[in-house]
Amino acid sequence: MKPLYTGQGVKVAVIDSGINPWHSHVRGVEGGVRIRATKGPLALELDDRYTDDLGHGTAVAGVIRRWAPGCELYSVRVFDRALVTYPSALIEGIEWSLAAGIRVINLSLGTSNEAHIPSLLAVCQRALEAGAALIAAAETRNRGRYPAAFPIVLGVAAQEDCREEELIYVEGDPIEFRALGQPLPLPGLPQGRNLQGCSFAAARVTGRLATLLEAFPSADLPQLRALLINQAATRSTTLRNNPPFPLEHPSP
Repeated sequence: MKPLYTGQGVKVAVIDSGINPWHSHVRGVEGGVRIRATKGPLALELDDRYTDDLGHGTAVAGVIRRWAPGCELYSVRVFDRALVTYPSALIEGIEWSLAAGIRVINLSLGTSNEAHIPSLLAVCQRALEAGAALIAAAETRNRGRYPAAFPIVLGVAAQEDCREEELIYVEGDPIEFRALGQPLPLPGLPQGRNLQGCSFAAARVTGRLATLLEAFPSADLPQLRALLINQAATRSTTLRNNPPFPLEHPSP
């Protein structure tokens, strides 16, 4: 039986290493942008080479498509040769997404450098005011916690014993949701050799959110958070055994 809601018509941006639109798990994107620093963090260039050379963003997009097959995917590429970027590129990626009318922004990256907190918080506030929901991956320890730990962002960590369909809400934790931290299986590749981590847990929440926005298109972030909590199994203590969070912004 087909799901009642598929995220139809909901715009989702994946800020990551790009997306391969021809991958069997993705099946097309609506468009996108590449954002790269050419001469340091303040010299950004934008172009249309938003396809994926690393595979990470494609794997994230595949998980989102699994949960929300009808959503409109947009690729915002901020990684080139490695899974690192400048905070200025992330901020520009969020701004580009807001200008494109994106409703759900998936971030598989973060920082613990407190110098970047004010500018990241400001752009997350602009997203909130624009009616966009940000979902950010982070581990439950201190590394890579921002912007996931902001109250105006939905923070997600991976939990090893989660099932595909499971969502856990950890009351009182700034990184409030837990989900499975593995990409979709690839034929011929053992899952243990595949990518893993909080990025894919966040992607599962992003997919869920797209379906909720199809059902409740005028819902704001507090309402969406409440709907997610309603879908989740609630636990009141921080969970253990989270895979390491692989992505950290370098300091400028």
